[in-house]
Amino acid sequence: MFLKLFSFKFVLIYLLLMFSFNSFSETFDENLCFNKNFKASISRKVLPFGLLSRSIILNKKDCVASIEYSAYEFKKISWEVDVCREPIHIKKGSSSVEVLKYSNDCEKNKEFCEERELLLSIIQDEGLIFADGARENLDADHGKVYCTFLLLSHYLNRGKSFRRDQSLKGILIENSNKKDRRTVLDESPAMTGSDGPSVDTDLSQRSENLFNF
Repeated sequence: MFLKLFSFKFVLIYLLLMFSFNSFSETFDENLCFNKNFKASISRKVLPFGLLSRSIILNKKDCVASIEYSAYEFKKISWEVDVCREPIHIKKGSSSVEVLKYSNDCEKNKEFCEERELLLSIIQDEGLIFADGARENLDADHGKVYCTFLLLSHYLNRGKSFRRDQSLKGILIENSNKKDRRTVLDESPAMTGSDGPSVDTDLSQRSENLFNF
């Protein structure tokens, strides 16, 4: 009887430890995402016959995220976003840089809103969908792309910069026992239309933008 009770307690403790370990290991670290420097490159073959390719290269150093995207070997575009810098803006291009400043009024500032949508669409459609690894792992390409997507979504959608010394725990991701995790993109004014015109939340349905630039 004693051995059975001991065995039952041992198994119960073991299962609880395993559950706690798995829960911890699958948690995305927002502060590590903010402070970590990394590079990621994702490419894939496309039609016809896999002869052409699309690729996205991410380079994050401190607060600055650089994104390069190429489609079909001849169309290339690049952006640089400093998520700690104000005014909120996007730098587009490399040799000749165009600066697009943030606005929550997309009717008056279509250029910024369209560029923001294009940038986030490319990161989502060419990065999040095709990157290898788990998104919680910041050493994997998927985790690096996911981190970049969260930081840029917060900065460009909410129009708020980060401080280098601030903690981002609970800011980039909202955890709920009743709902799935949501990124700041899902509730931003630009996505919900609360402070402006409505924009499609499913950016993957706008893949035609990925090469119309």
